[in-house]
Amino acid sequence: VALWEASMSVKIYTIPSIKGYDLMYALDEKDIPYEVETPSMGWSARNKIKELPVLEVDGKLLDYRKAMKWVKKYKG
Repeated sequence: VALWEASMSVKIYTIPSIKGYDLMYALDEKDIPYEVETPSMGWSARNKIKELPVLEVDGKLLDYRKAMKWVKKYKG
């Protein structure tokens, strides 16, 4: 059983959507704790976000495709 590194911060920026739920399900399957936040338009504009969901891991933003790859490779 992998131990979770308490220092790692994982957050999903999303609105209710199939991709958002898919990403949350993938994180749950790997027992990765995360927070969910609905981003403001200002946050999205400042971070040049064109499509949600976005996964933030330790301050690095990943689009949906990269986020799913990260989750699948995650070993804990």
